[in-house]
Amino acid sequence: MVIQDGDECGLYMRKQDIAYKGSPAWAQTCVRLGLPLPPVDPTLKVYTDWSCVYRWAAGTSKEVLGFQGDSVWLREGDRLLSLTADGGSFTLPI
Repeated sequence: MVIQDGDECGLYMRKQDIAYKGSPAWAQTCVRLGLPLPPVDPTLKVYTDWSCVYRWAAGTSKEVLGFQGDSVWLREGDRLLSLTADGGSFTLPI
């Protein structure tokens, strides 16, 4: 999600978190007692909160190219920038 706030733009992302079967209290009890975590529930999608992973001045040339897996790709002048919700990034020259 791209949000323009005054003279700045921000790219916000969230990542998919692991959804366990049962209640959160069950998982917390397992952690506290050193037991294996409850089974993962593949049918449930849980996401973290939105976080800003990149900011730039409004009016500068940036283009969101799309998403691939957990990454979003931006064109920034003569380079490509890949960003992830956990703060990872790398740059490729065009």
